[in-house]
Amino acid sequence: NVSTEPTSTRAVLRNQFGDWIVDFNRVLDCLEVVKAIQEGYYVSSNSTLLQLIQQVL
Repeated sequence: NVSTEPTSTRAVLRNQFGDWIVDFNRVLDCLEVVKAIQEGYYVSSNSTLLQLIQQVL
């Protein structure tokens, strides 16, 4: 069962000293999520879920 409803994401970035520098929320549609996962395919990820999704794509 695949949802076509938009999804939201929240990210927080840190500088080299570990200080918080960016905090943002963004609404993503399904295509944006798939593209983000595909583009990250060549970047190693510790997330088992992302690795499984990348294999399916």
